Amino acid sequence: MVDEYIAKQDMLYDAFNNRSFFPYFQPIYSTAKDRQLSHYEVLSRVVTAEKTISAGYFIDTLNDMGKVTELDCIILDKLCEHIRKGEIANTSLFINITPKSLVDYKYNILLRKLLKTAEFKNCNVTLEITEQTLCDNKDLILEINETYGVYFAIDDFGTGYSNLAVVAELAELGVLSCIKIDGSLISKIENSERMKAIIAFISKLSEEFQLSCVAEYIDNENILDTVTEMGIPLVQGFLSRQA
Repeated sequence: MVDEYIAKQDMLYDAFNNRSFFPYFQPIYSTAKDRQLSHYEVLSRVVTAEKTISAGYFIDTLNDMGKVTELDCIILDKLCEHIRKGEIANTSLFINITPKSLVDYKYNILLRKLLKTAEFKNCNVTLEITEQTLCDNKDLILEINETYGVYFAIDDFGTGYSNLAVVAELAELGVLSCIKIDGSLISKIENSERMKAIIAFISKLSEEFQLSCVAEYIDNENILDTVTEMGIPLVQGFLSRQA
């Protein structure tokens, strides 16, 4: 266990030294009849000559190292370059963010640059933040929205600390654009009527707040069919492209 942790740290130090972190674009599709691509979520990957490593493998270690903001800056910088070159254009992007990055000077410079570049290339940028982080940092969220005019999506909704009054307030103020239903809920939708009821409630809540809604963790046909039948408009995951 210790050896694995040290190996992850060494891998991450090498990745920072070699700038081998890269943005990965996970598609989000509509469940409507047109089945169109709706958004991309921008994720982080370490890419070496031998393999590609997803953030799920190293994110906890990265947090322990206190280097999340450094990674956020690298991804933002490389994403801006993708957009500037026209490799990503005429689309919508969800970008994961933490409060520490939102108050970081360098990150804010890069964010401003990205938003200007994205506007020029007709890319819509939404910042994605967990529900607990959203509720704990309401004033910061309002400040970022006022400063940049950027909207927020609530990630992992339904599993963390929820303050529906805060969510309702931010939705009313036009700060929020989307609720993303946590994959741990979606993965249980086949075998639990109670879980299905919770997901239906979140979907209805998003409608009432006039927010779009994404079902994450679509990894088999039954889940895909179920969330489509429930009227959830957007899906994300391994099988979402078949929506």
